[in-house]
Amino acid sequence: MTHSYRQYDPNLRFADTTGGVAVPLLYVSPTQYIQSPGAIHRLGEFLADLIGPDARVGLLITPGRRRALFAAVADSLRRARLAMTDATFAGESTLSEVERVTAVFGEQPVNAVVGIGGGKCLDTARMAANRLGTRAVTIPTTASTDAPTAAVSVIYREGGVFDGVEYSHTNPLLVLADETVLADAPPRYLVAGMGDAFSTYYEARCCMENPSARTGRGARPTMCALAIASQCREQLLTHGVAALQELHDGRPVPEFIRPGCLPDQLQILHDLSDRGALLMSVHNALKGNPELLPSRSFGQQVGVLREHDTAEFFRSIQQSAVIDSRSSVSLCGQSIDLAEAQRLGHGARNMLVHVEPDAHLRRPSAFNRATSGDAP
Repeated sequence: MTHSYRQYDPNLRFADTTGGVAVPLLYVSPTQYIQSPGAIHRLGEFLADLIGPDARVGLLITPGRRRALFAAVADSLRRARLAMTDATFAGESTLSEVERVTAVFGEQPVNAVVGIGGGKCLDTARMAANRLGTRAVTIPTTASTDAPTAAVSVIYREGGVFDGVEYSHTNPLLVLADETVLADAPPRYLVAGMGDAFSTYYEARCCMENPSARTGRGARPTMCALAIASQCREQLLTHGVAALQELHDGRPVPEFIRPGCLPDQLQILHDLSDRGALLMSVHNALKGNPELLPSRSFGQQVGVLREHDTAEFFRSIQQSAVIDSRSSVSLCGQSIDLAEAQRLGHGARNMLVHVEPDAHLRRPSAFNRATSGDAP
């Protein structure tokens, strides 16, 4: 059954200072986060603890993940006595796709909507859950963004052009991170996640230091969010190169699963608590023109497009390398070998790379073409 849906705007609640009321501090996070190798095989038991046995879930899954994971997911739900209605994600998080998925899951009442795939699939599942009056469960198949943890979804038009965002009242009921699944994704998705996670610290600090700054939900950020973002940055600088090298070598992944090297781990509590200024807007503009960073994902773009004052912007660019799938440290096309990166310094300096500050920000956007696609 589909509930009557009215889009939620948290700014009307948290940014309201009528009568001299102070803007509140706000910290948001998923209800539960679970990570382990093979975690997807236990989805049913974890979910039954939260929604009860003999419930029904709506499952949205990408075509590639359907082939690889659907049998295991279906078996796990069956063993937990959970019924399932399933749908295959069509590839773009448009409003028409959201309405299609909502209609499929609305035929029989569902107690949760589970999304398995990349960010667009998870956003679509979350928006369908909004319309069905239930909670979302996210199972990322790449470590490329913090979309699994979020309470906001991005809406695109057909063709991949940014159209807007939609807020949920709450973050996901459950985020299930299967290390085996995440490590099996192409390394470039980990690269993108590193860029996204690394940029979080600069966004958080910018918002904290500006007393007039507000988060995307209209509130003030918390010190907890800044602390998590700072730890995320340090973990990535310390372990990021080793994590990607392990993936390339096909070895077990102790570095890969360290906090921060799976970007969801430390963004999980941070979510969008303090993200709400320039960065998202610039990314959305770039999505309209493939000539600007033509093949770069969101995480790779935000690894470059820092915010803060101009001097700090350029200083941070020099520190904010991301790692590409050719075993090199790179930032929007400027790259050096991993061995050379290691020679540049130790610890937090092993990801240093020089980039001309305006090399990728010269041409104005025409906003007339788009990139598209969803993660595996």
